[in-house]
Parts: sequence; structure tokens; C-alpha cells
Amino acid sequence: MSFTQEVSVPARATALTLATHLDAARPLAERMAAVDAVIRHTMADIVAYIRTNITDPQAREDVAQDTWTDFAQAIRDGQYHDWGIAPLHYLMAIARRRIRHYQTHDPAHCQHEIALPDDEGHNFVLAGDETTTTELKSDFDAYFDQMLNLLAEEDRVLAQLWRQGYTVPDIAAATGRQYRSAWNVVQRMLTLMRRVCPADFQ
Repeated sequence: MSFTQEVSVPARATALTLATHLDAARPLAERMAAVDAVIRHTMADIVAYIRTNITDPQAREDVAQDTWTDFAQAIRDGQYHDWGIAPLHYLMAIARRRIRHYQTHDPAHCQHEIALPDDEGHNFVLAGDETTTTELKSDFDAYFDQMLNLLAEEDRVLAQLWRQGYTVPDIAAATGRQYRSAWNVVQRMLTLMRRVCPADFQ
């Protein structure tokens, strides 16, 4: 999939340089050229992420295509700002929204696929035995509550909103905090969760 051929972005561009090229302040042609590079860099991760959340092959393909299209449109509209957020994480957030839309609006969706809270854009999806799923979700909730107590009191509400699926911009808007401040709280919580969660939650 290609969205432009007008401007060349180095094939070996790093995530940092790609983020710079995607910034809303850059010329449109440069941003759209970077979209192609980002898709090449992240396609394997995005496809694997979608595969773990959706069982139907056609639905997987549809969600992937919708993810790329939404990403390209967001960049075209100047919605991306290079504030230290990796393009992969930005794409994962788009993919997550598309997956949730599929899970809640597609009648063919298998009800036994249960999406648990996400880690930096990666949903923990457990399918199959209902008892096992419930136990693992309970474990995750316990880990989350344990780590929540390590945050400053004024930051806990931000982490709880993230736990409920709010995006960083939504958290910032809901709490009156600056975007960067909200982003830092989410990153802090992710770091804490990685330290205590077993491999099942990585």
C-alpha cells in the first residue's frame, strides 16, 4: 500500500526520524511519504497484533486496511505531533480502536474473545476457557491496583482512566492536565506493570 511517491524518506529511517517527518508542522508531501515508510516499518507488528485479537481472516484483513487508511488520514489532517510518541504506538492505538469497533459492532464476532486492558497499545486477549480468563483478569486487576498505590494520589485518576481505555488526549482533556503530563503518568504506570506482571501480561 502506497499513499504517495512525491518525497523520498530514507529506507533506514529510525522511529525517531519518522516521527519527525510525520509531524503536523511538516509539508504534506513529506508527511505522506513518511506514512509509507512507517507502514513498512510497522506492518509485521500491526498484523500480528490484529491476529491475536481477531480470528476471522477476512476481518483481520479489513481491520488492517482500515488501520492504514485511518493512519494516513490522521497524518493528512495534521493530527500527529512529534511529542515523543513512537509512530508504532500511535498506529497501535488506531488498530485498537478498529478492533474494538469490530468486536462491538460486527455480529459475526466470536463472543468468547475477551479483550483485557492494553499495554502500550497491546491488548491482552484471552480466548477459550472462561474460568481461566476470569482468573487471569482478576490477577491483572490485582496487579494494577497494587501498582496504582505507588503513584502520587493526584496521578491515580489518570491511570484509572487509562485502565478504562481512554486515550492520552482524552485523559488530558478529562482531567485538565497537560498532554505531556498525562502521557508521563501512563508511561510510569506501564513501567510499573512490566516490573510485576508475569509473562502472560507482557
